[in-house]
Amino acid sequence: MNGAIWLLRASLCAAVGINAPLISHAETSLERQIFSEPSPHKGLRSEGRAVAAHWARYVEQVGNEASNQKRMTQLRRAVAECAHSNRESGLPVVEINQWPIRLNSVRVDVYVAVDRVATYSHGVAYVLNPQNCALLEHESLAATVRSLQGVCKVDLLSKAANSSCANGNQRVRRLPLSAVASRPGFSPLAVQSPFTPRVTGERRTVAGHTCDVATNPLDPNQGTHCYARGGGFPGHGPRVVADGTALVIESISAEGFVFRADEVVLDMAVSVSIFSPESSAGIRVERAEE
Repeated sequence: MNGAIWLLRASLCAAVGINAPLISHAETSLERQIFSEPSPHKGLRSEGRAVAAHWARYVEQVGNEASNQKRMTQLRRAVAECAHSNRESGLPVVEINQWPIRLNSVRVDVYVAVDRVATYSHGVAYVLNPQNCALLEHESLAATVRSLQGVCKVDLLSKAANSSCANGNQRVRRLPLSAVASRPGFSPLAVQSPFTPRVTGERRTVAGHTCDVATNPLDPNQGTHCYARGGGFPGHGPRVVADGTALVIESISAEGFVFRADEVVLDMAVSVSIFSPESSAGIRVERAEE
């Protein structure tokens, strides 16, 4: 037996006083799929007219690597205790062949256009099934489009969209890349209110892009967003400096939720279809109540 694996097993067994299952994989099949799949816009390059958008891609997670390792150790201990208890009681025990890297992982793509924002997320969460000590895998796959017309939400697994999606993409304002140099759409910064992000004066560099740190008015524990600077247009949503954008490329909360973009592109041409996920084949759109 590999020495490192033996030591890991021994330490877990000592912690719980029973034989803990070995970890035979570093990640699950679904995690590999989520982390390796291409961004949604890459499959739509030839569909429909093109619009300008700012794009960021990141993995949303809870806490840093140290806290994740602590949570994973707790999960493995719980699995070992479950297996011991079930065997003592003559109940079934499922051997776990694939262990996740994290209890929760969400891959997110954000597209900020002049008049709306599209967010695509693909995630998975793992919990212990006490009946057989297996890990239950809860997958989520969704798209959300926010604009002044409302919030369109699409569950891409159940193929269901809410009634706000009924307008389709015909209202998406087109901004050709030839126009972004003049920074259209910029106007004086919004009047400050309790719900307006407040710039802290700090700047950071994320994925090669400078961003301005501002308070997150929706986080009571003083979380922050970092808004990408530059680009040819601000985009839909708040911005904190005159030459900034509404694209958030880093977010940190006091509760331990963090995301940091690993890919950022400003002034990118994308298919307008990225802003109408309800148009995908098989999607059912709810009817608005009259």
